[in-house]
Amino acid sequence: MIPADSGQAATAIRHTADLPRPVYYSLGKDNRQAVTNLDGRFEPGRIQLVRTGSHVALISMGSISLEAVAAAEQLAGVGIDAAVAIVSGFNPDPVLDISRLLAGIPFAVSVEAQTKSGGLGAFVSTVIASEGLPCRLKILAVNSSPDGTSGSQADRWRKHGLDRDSIVRSVLALTGGRPA
Repeated sequence: MIPADSGQAATAIRHTADLPRPVYYSLGKDNRQAVTNLDGRFEPGRIQLVRTGSHVALISMGSISLEAVAAAEQLAGVGIDAAVAIVSGFNPDPVLDISRLLAGIPFAVSVEAQTKSGGLGAFVSTVIASEGLPCRLKILAVNSSPDGTSGSQADRWRKHGLDRDSIVRSVLALTGGRPA
């Protein structure tokens, strides 16, 4: 489980406390910020839609969802209507929710502060391919090996091109800078 904020983490723990198997949690460094419109919502196998939009879908996982919401707000300022969906875990995979979200949206950007291989972007691309969706995907994830450096959460996001400004630049490049 990779909750987006502390409110969602608390709800996820309540939902998984009685499972008969171990559950791995990946938590962000900052427990003071809350994702706008998430309100602690969590449901296994489901996405949490925190912003609707029709031009592009930003699909995020974990505390980086704060940056996805901020990027969507910036994109609104240039006329691009971005949906923001949060995936907080797999098993069960939220295939139906992702398929429904992307069925009418021409572009998607997945955003995760984990490595690209086998992560959220790989999952979203599998849904697009399996369902035959006419949606172009850009995957934003960690592309480099650990280099021994450390820093704040915001510093790490900037370093790997996962901050709000990098997300906005990726969306503008994907869409040609205009709504679909």
